[in-house]
Amino acid sequence: MNEEVTVLDNAGDLYRTSFSFAGWNTKEDGNGYSFQPGDIIIMASEPVVLYAQWDYLIGSTDPGGGTVFYDKGAYSYGWRYLKAALYDWNTVGKDRLIA
Repeated sequence: MNEEVTVLDNAGDLYRTSFSFAGWNTKEDGNGYSFQPGDIIIMASEPVVLYAQWDYLIGSTDPGGGTVFYDKGAYSYGWRYLKAALYDWNTVGKDRLIA
C-alpha cells in the first residue's frame, strides 16, 4: 500500500561549517531524486532514505582551496558555484607543470 509522507522542514536543526542546507536527495552524492521541505514522497514497500545536501557559502573555501564568490542557485553539469583560484593553482599538486 502506498502512503504519502511530507518531507519535514527540520533544516534549522542541521549545521555544517561553511555550507548552507540545500535540501534532501535519495543518493548521498546528490545524483538521485531531490526533495525540499514540504514535498510529498510516495512510500511504497521499501523505505526511502534521504541524505542532506549542502551548498558552499559565498566566501567559503572549496576543497580545491579556491574562494567561492558566486552561487547560481541551481546545479548544471555537476556544479552550481564559481570560485576564485589560488594564484599558484597550476603549479601545485597533480596539476604541476613540468617544462
